[in-house]
Amino acid sequence: MIATENILFPTGFSFFTLGATTLIAQALIIRELLFSFYGNEIFAGLVLTFWLLWVALGSFFLPGFFFNKSPLKTLTACLVLIPLILLCQIVFIRFLAGQGEFPGLMPDLFSGLIAVFFIPAPLCLILGLQFAIACRLLPVASAGLINKAYLIETLGFIFGGGIFSIRPSSARCCR
Repeated sequence: MIATENILFPTGFSFFTLGATTLIAQALIIRELLFSFYGNEIFAGLVLTFWLLWVALGSFFLPGFFFNKSPLKTLTACLVLIPLILLCQIVFIRFLAGQGEFPGLMPDLFSGLIAVFFIPAPLCLILGLQFAIACRLLPVASAGLINKAYLIETLGFIFGGGIFSIRPSSARCCR
């Protein structure tokens, strides 16, 4: 087990950034997909559904592959990969938006389902891995530490929501 004083900062930072990046990533991906699917709200609901599925799969299956190697390096890799994957996903969504048969025609239901199923997967798997590794790094799995972890993640959500809401309103100017 890693010493308590060495692990509380990286784990707390990981929970905070997990909350902030999750909220910002969800908002960005849903906004981009809504733009691509011409505001069809069923795709927003499906993105959230598949988001939860992929995060759960990432937190259940991936820690076994990465925890024994070096948990702190895994957390660092997650923190580095998340913005890169998010950027690639946004570029990919914008690329797909122009690939329809006719401009202005909404994609059919099957291709939309495939897109909203697979597009969030890479990021959500990493977010699930980050949460599971950070939880496993807590010194003792006590209720008090788990509560603090969720509190820190919630503070990250609040921070991410604040950052996302003060962004420039002309975020789509580069299209």
